[in-house]
Amino acid sequence: MGVARQYCGQLGKQDNCQVAVSLSLASEQGSIPIAYQLYLPKDWAAYPVRRKTAGVPADIAFATKPEIALAQMRQAIAAGVLPGIVLADAGYGDETAFRDGITELGMRYAVGIRPDTTVWAPGRSPLPPKPWIGRGIRPTRLRRAPGHEPVAVKALALALPPQAYRTVAWREGTHTELSSRFAAVRVRPAHRDYQELKQEFGLSHYEGRGWRGFHHHATPCIAAYGFLVAQRLERGGSKKNGARPEMPSLPHNYVPRGSRASAATCAGLDSDTAIPHRASHRPQPSAMHLLWRGWICLVTQ
Repeated sequence: MGVARQYCGQLGKQDNCQVAVSLSLASEQGSIPIAYQLYLPKDWAAYPVRRKTAGVPADIAFATKPEIALAQMRQAIAAGVLPGIVLADAGYGDETAFRDGITELGMRYAVGIRPDTTVWAPGRSPLPPKPWIGRGIRPTRLRRAPGHEPVAVKALALALPPQAYRTVAWREGTHTELSSRFAAVRVRPAHRDYQELKQEFGLSHYEGRGWRGFHHHATPCIAAYGFLVAQRLERGGSKKNGARPEMPSLPHNYVPRGSRASAATCAGLDSDTAIPHRASHRPQPSAMHLLWRGWICLVTQ
């Protein structure tokens, strides 16, 4: 289901594969996916027989990966997740509509773009629309002309003087800080130019043919990964930061799992008598709560 010849991030090239769009929360302590949806290529989305066989819900229509990602962010914000900075690779960052959608949600972003993505260099902008001749629809489309065109970001970067760059340490490596040269340039987008979890926890190992099965497979994989992240945070063994974080206090309305207050209404169907809750079995505060303190949104495929 959803298999087509498309770019596969795990292989780093085009091949027959399934692609999913995920949304993750991230902090200095770790990251965890909170949304995960299969991307359906147009040929799949518009094929009723295939859809029925695979059990694709009727309300799932074709949507590009950036459109799916924006929908996931809107759902996260509606669910009460605090907005933060959005990070995404060039498969999303190249889409002007995707960047505009993030801005409309009131968030900032730092996204990748391809070297041949074009922009208007500082001090340059599109020409105004053609003059209206008094008949037909009034022109509104901005124009380009020979000698007055956008430039590729790679060419713009290579044309900058050496003093425009600054060396910035951007990550802690295994032995030392990782640093690169950066230059900040304000440009104008040129529209209409371009439109551990996977391997160790089996997220990319699904080989079924159903929509429900695909997403059911992802659920325990992400849950297992979340458990590992929580254990790393609790023991101070996160790969991203070895410092032990301060544990948050329990909310006033916290009810331990398994207590009588949280018992399911169908508990009577269980033939075994429930063991009374004891204070010694009270679970410790979840370290995953730390990820909700000012989150960063990672969109990947």
